[in-house]
Amino acid sequence: VDGSFNHSGIVQLENKSVNATLSIAPNPVKNILKLTHPKAIAGANVAIYAMNGQQLYNKIILLNAQQTEIDLGKFEAGLYVLKYYNNQETKTIRLEKL
Repeated sequence: VDGSFNHSGIVQLENKSVNATLSIAPNPVKNILKLTHPKAIAGANVAIYAMNGQQLYNKIILLNAQQTEIDLGKFEAGLYVLKYYNNQETKTIRLEKL
């Protein structure tokens, strides 16, 4: 080692996590559920599953949308799992239908 050193370039990291910006209201819900999410990219979607894992609902989210309404009026009362997919990331939230 000769005591010399080199500085490397500065690298910017981008955090694409959806965790902090995803919410549903109201919960519990009677009919219309409002999902607030990050700006949707092409292919973003939301799915709802029964507690046994059966997929009951799937919807492609409109490009650039930041809020999506889901009509749960025909769902039976009970607990469900909502999964939001955006850019290879998934966020899961439990919801209750009255």
